[in-house]
Amino acid sequence: DLLTRSFINTHKVCDHQVYLNHIDVFKNAAPTTSHMLCKWLFDKGWLLRVYTQNIDGLHQKAGLPEDMVVEYHGSLVKNNVVFYGDLIPLDVLNQTRMDFHENPFPIDLVLVLGTSLKVAPFSTIINGAPPASTKMLVDSDYNHVVGKRWANLGPKYFFINQDTDTWSNALVNTHSLS
Repeated sequence: DLLTRSFINTHKVCDHQVYLNHIDVFKNAAPTTSHMLCKWLFDKGWLLRVYTQNIDGLHQKAGLPEDMVVEYHGSLVKNNVVFYGDLIPLDVLNQTRMDFHENPFPIDLVLVLGTSLKVAPFSTIINGAPPASTKMLVDSDYNHVVGKRWANLGPKYFFINQDTDTWSNALVNTHSLS
């Protein structure tokens, strides 16, 4: 109930100092190695798009253009957060459809970094990936994510049991991404 639009509006949460302090935390946060990996993939021309349920704007701070980042749950910085019970914005749904269903170029890899894949509807994005694409999930806790279901999805599903920044940092050090 605390994260519903009704509660937020009724109790004027967005005007409360605690909320405003959280916005400052987001504005002052710095991109991690995982965000920089996404930027490197973009610079190489290998990235179609980043889909994120995070509301922190760190992909853009890492240098990704706005049109390369789909903020499924909005952005605290832009003050357009999607709360429980809100509809996902139509432009987000249209971009998802275009990237996963109307894209003339085959998606060969879907890289999932550091999400539990438990919050709907974001958790269903992976189901829209082309069947021929490889899906790679990187997270530090196998059971935190989707447990045994991920491994049972088929041979094109890989789980890397490692913290996303540790994994990204290993790529940075191995391939001189920085």
